[in-house]
Amino acid sequence: MSISSLLEDKDGNIWLGTMNSGIYRFDGKNLTNFLNHADHPFNLGTYHQSILDIFQDRNGNLWFSSWNGGGVWRYNGRSFTNFVPSADYYQTKNGVSEDGRSFPVDNKRSPSYLPKSLPSSELKNHISDDMIFSISEDNAGNIWFATRRHGACRYDGKTFTTFSE
Repeated sequence: MSISSLLEDKDGNIWLGTMNSGIYRFDGKNLTNFLNHADHPFNLGTYHQSILDIFQDRNGNLWFSSWNGGGVWRYNGRSFTNFVPSADYYQTKNGVSEDGRSFPVDNKRSPSYLPKSLPSSELKNHISDDMIFSISEDNAGNIWFATRRHGACRYDGKTFTTFSE
């Protein structure tokens, strides 16, 4: 197992992000695996999350950045919430998306497993990239994400704002 990130949370649990096996939590006695073998269509053909960064915000939420197309995951201590780009991000021309990745397409030239495109008014409810390098929090409590191809993205708890070149 290749460990890519570590974090000790506020409760003393050790979280380990891996490059091919999701996340592990060690509570001092037990090692538990999360986000591994998840049936998620954006993982670039694999069901294993590759986690680059782990962060705990001031509210105690844990954030996990995916490097294989899984976007960002937030864990509130009970359940995981996944943030990925809107369906527009995955729209394709001849089976290739705007970031150069190939996806299986249906006759509408969009990945066959994605929902229909969202109106542009709803795009702010989505992170700007599905591959995230790192996560941080500013003094105001906004969560920031360093993305692969779309600059920085800020989440204020309700909407995402992208800061690109």
